[in-house]
Amino acid sequence: MDRIANLFANPIKPMKSEASQRSMAAGATEEYSCEFGSAKYYALCAVGGALSCGLTHTAVTPLDLVKCRLQVNKEKYKSLGNGFKVTMAEGGVRALALGWAPTAIGYTAQGICKFGFYEVFKNIYGGMMG
Repeated sequence: MDRIANLFANPIKPMKSEASQRSMAAGATEEYSCEFGSAKYYALCAVGGALSCGLTHTAVTPLDLVKCRLQVNKEKYKSLGNGFKVTMAEGGVRALALGWAPTAIGYTAQGICKFGFYEVFKNIYGGMMG
């Protein structure tokens, strides 16, 4: 039993540090990397925001459409599953995609602003504070 217990560190005793020197290495090669605060860095943040917000919100557009229809007309759309069934029966599969373009455009712009400008202003105001 002592052999098994020795495999795990004692939570009361501090563990000894074996490495006295710390070594760090970059995670990406120079050709794929960018400097913090550069225009490329801010552009990559904006692209990340556009992809994360634009794609995710556009993907849930059918669910949002049915949810709104449930809220407006509770007699016609009895449940979420029934809402999908009625919407597809009336307009086919294309009816579930209503409103995808404004959603994609709006949330892509929001993602660009939220992720891109956040990094810009974080750097600006952080520099002002010292």
